Amino acid sequence: DNSYYFYLLSELKKKPETLNESEQLLEKALKADENSSVLWAEKALIEARKSKWPEALKDAEKSLVKDPQSVDSLILLGKLHAAHDEPALAITYYKKALALDSVNEEAYTVMAREQVTLKDQNAAIQSLNQCLAVVPESMSCLYYLASLDLQAKKYPEALKTFETIRQLQPNNPQVLQTISEIYVQQKDYTQALDVLLELKQLSPGDVTSAIRLGLVYYELKEIDRSIEAFETISKAYPKSDRIHYYLGMLYEQ
Repeated sequence: DNSYYFYLLSELKKKPETLNESEQLLEKALKADENSSVLWAEKALIEARKSKWPEALKDAEKSLVKDPQSVDSLILLGKLHAAHDEPALAITYYKKALALDSVNEEAYTVMAREQVTLKDQNAAIQSLNQCLAVVPESMSCLYYLASLDLQAKKYPEALKTFETIRQLQPNNPQVLQTISEIYVQQKDYTQALDVLLELKQLSPGDVTSAIRLGLVYYELKEIDRSIEAFETISKAYPKSDRIHYYLGMLYEQ
């Protein structure tokens, strides 16, 4: 009972100014229950926050010894090796964790991150797709997969994933903005317009999207609406040279 009393007090580790006090409480807790996998893991986390990597690894390994089936301890060891610039070894631990818990979203995402570190983009995408096969609504895996496809300029693949995210988070302005940008990159201005109009209703004060809306109207040859969009922005930002430039160009046309 005492060990878990001290474990609860170890919440003090969340504040830098009480980190040492938290470590002292954990030491007392471990004396009361040295076979607790959770307590050894907590100790490793505190040492990692102090950049004591050898000690953190040692205690994380103790945590795993106390409970060889602990998925959390395996992921912790993976993260520590990743922080110590050992991505291949980190991936080994993540795979062991997934062998015990095949629906662990965190294990898939951190493994993909280290595969990217090793410049194995295909392996990272495969890991994230495996995650989505078992947890279709995993936001962490969806976001990471979409970002990787976007970085690789795989716009159709990125768009498909972002549209899935959109269904799960229909009122997320950042997602809508990204989708609109992908449509613009593909020169699909009609689709981009629909998304930007939706974004305008959701975030009427978003200047970046308002500018993009004006430019999309221009691409669609709807000059009057483009002017209207930029005049609205000009009222809010009367000293913007960029907006004045666009308006001058539009008035000329």
